[in-house]
Amino acid sequence: MKYCIIPVTAFQQNCTLLWCEDTRRAAVVDPGGDVSRIVDKLEAEGLTLEKSC
Repeated sequence: MKYCIIPVTAFQQNCTLLWCEDTRRAAVVDPGGDVSRIVDKLEAEGLTLEKSC
């Protein structure tokens, strides 16, 4: 399992992206805002979003 922290919104809140290295399926925890930044990271890593909470 891998993860990265994506700072979102003007307050730079921590959004966590977690994914399985084998299946490339991902979960986003506390997405907050800046959806485009999150989607950009998903695409850059070749991930499929499975869950968001």
